[in-house]
Amino acid sequence: MTTSPYDDDRLTRLTALRNVAAKSAGWMIEVGVDTPERLAELGAVETYCRMKAAHPREVSLCAVWALQGAIDDVPTSRLSAKTKQALKDTVAERRCEAHDA
Repeated sequence: MTTSPYDDDRLTRLTALRNVAAKSAGWMIEVGVDTPERLAELGAVETYCRMKAAHPREVSLCAVWALQGAIDDVPTSRLSAKTKQALKDTVAERRCEAHDA
């Protein structure tokens, strides 16, 4: 029997992070990012790229900003334009944003 990502405290720990809703947390768990520590270790861009590969139509570029905010413990709206642009550029370099404008 397989367990749903929603059956344990991984979801609770991830949704306790700023900017992380249950749906995103479920996707994070699916792609192997199942703790706040793992998110910090991999970083926002790698986590975003994994989520985007698994759910290309559902995951938008805003997710990378939300993930960075979760790591930094700041609301997405408080990330500087420079930080957002740097994340966007890195995502583009990694080519993990094929479905985003």
